[in-house]
Parts: sequence; C-alpha cells; structure tokens
Amino acid sequence: MDRSFKAPERTDVAQWRKVGALWRHGYRFWSYRLYPGAESLPAEFKEVAGFLRRTPDHPMRLKSARATARKPAGRY
Repeated sequence: MDRSFKAPERTDVAQWRKVGALWRHGYRFWSYRLYPGAESLPAEFKEVAGFLRRTPDHPMRLKSARATARKPAGRY
C-alpha cells in the first residue's frame, strides 16, 4: 500500500472485499498524480469485474499481473 491508500472502516466488509480483489489481481493503490489519465479504481465491489476486463494495462497494476492477464487461456 502507499500513502494514497485510504483504508475503509473496519466494519465495511464490502469495501474490504473490493480492496482484496484488486490487490489479488495486481492493482496497487498509488497516487494518481503520476497517472493523470488513468481510469479511477472502482468505488464498489460490484464494479470490480468490469474494471478488471476494461483495464488489463492499467498503470496501477503490477507489470507481472499485466503479462498474466494477456496470456491465452491454458497457459497459466
């Protein structure tokens, strides 16, 4: 995590699910100042699946996760 990460309330299970899903898919919570044109991270867990499909090369995603996302099925 980075200084830009704002932790959800301890009891906000849905937001923690969202954070966990993004983290597991290689997204990190860096400052957008370095990437002014980048799409914002989703606000709710229900938006995560669509966000993952739309943004395989998002600048806040680790390069190793980007490469894995582009591999054809069956090559993992």
